[in-house]
Amino acid sequence: LTQELSTACASMETAVAWWRADGTYESAINGLAGVSEGLTSFSTGRVGAGSFRFTGSNAVVVADSPLLDLTAAEPFVLEGWFRTPVSAHPLLTLVSKQQRSGPVTTGYALRLSQGILQLVLDDGQSATVLHDLPSQDLRDGRWHHFMVGKDRQNTLAAWVDGRMVIGGGAIPLTGNHANDAALRIGDDGDGAVDAAWVGEIDEIVMYRSPLLGTRATAAYRAGAHGHCASELTFHPVQPRFEPFASNWVARDNGVVG
Repeated sequence: LTQELSTACASMETAVAWWRADGTYESAINGLAGVSEGLTSFSTGRVGAGSFRFTGSNAVVVADSPLLDLTAAEPFVLEGWFRTPVSAHPLLTLVSKQQRSGPVTTGYALRLSQGILQLVLDDGQSATVLHDLPSQDLRDGRWHHFMVGKDRQNTLAAWVDGRMVIGGGAIPLTGNHANDAALRIGDDGDGAVDAAWVGEIDEIVMYRSPLLGTRATAAYRAGAHGHCASELTFHPVQPRFEPFASNWVARDNGVVG
């Protein structure tokens, strides 16, 4: 049994997508519907009623939306839980949005490389950039929490299991990785590389605000209490997100977490 560290749910403020994996492939925010490629079933989750279960030959695929892009100008944070068994799989993809045209790739992916969390970035012009996010080997059959994205300095920040593993403004995230590809949960869509996930993925959330340590810690400590669904409110997005106006986003209702 897992001892929860908090009795409070985690804030959903500025969230633009939330795949709860509780028997549906659709995001609870903005109606970003996913479809199963291969047979993606549901299993016991870390949060709520379930999680996506992956066998290495399936994925959840979500149609392209600007909400899901990593751009130079806008905040971007990706969060979730995962569990994968002890294995020799060298590459395991959690989430990817990558467009390939011959030898050129544009987009991003978050994966495990030899058990270490790794952010993959391509701007379509220069060589692929790999950012290893230091941790122990996470292929241990246990649930792990991650939150990765831009901090207030527009630089890379990452938290694993409530602990900061990279930050401090050392790595700028200023490239444009926007593309027209679908978002994929559970693989990277590259048939030439065996990088599909084996195990469970739960509670994938995307935010449009800088990554703060208080949020990362609160989300991890919330554990099975998950996110505050009561915060979901329909209202227009601020003008700087004009392409997404009148979409569902999460608004802070004053819930601590």
